[in-house]
Amino acid sequence: WSQKQSLLFVAACTALNLLGIAIFAASCALGGAVATVMPVQTGFQLVANMVWQMALGIKHFTKSMRVGTLVLLLAVAELGGLGPQEPSDLPILDMLQQPGAMAWVATLVLGTVAALVSSYFSFDQPRESMTKVCSLTLVVSLTTVIGSSISKCFGLVSGGALVAAVGLY
Repeated sequence: WSQKQSLLFVAACTALNLLGIAIFAASCALGGAVATVMPVQTGFQLVANMVWQMALGIKHFTKSMRVGTLVLLLAVAELGGLGPQEPSDLPILDMLQQPGAMAWVATLVLGTVAALVSSYFSFDQPRESMTKVCSLTLVVSLTTVIGSSISKCFGLVSGGALVAAVGLY
């Protein structure tokens, strides 16, 4: 791909990911448990990726692969009715002030910064570059962990704490 095509691709992926993040955050804010919303979103993304790969001729999926993917999507869709409910009285601020929690949050943030820096410097490498693949995967994975943890707070806090959670998200 040319530099312009690569940048356009990154911009389109970013816009679609931000849309998915906004839908996920809205689901959590409306009372959906992260433990149920995340698998449903992941199952839907799996089907969407399969459809795009077939439509663009990137990969051929056999009948058993397509059926298996749809069965998985239907199974995780059942979590909405059968899965856990979000507790209403978690002492979030007390939990986050524990030394282990602060160390974990710091590790996630520092890991994300390191992955972003690595992604920036590996941007011009070929798509098959292990450094590029790993750094981009880490950015997506770490920001997903941070975002889902923050979105869990949406239905449990109010006032200034809610504004802070939405701002961090």
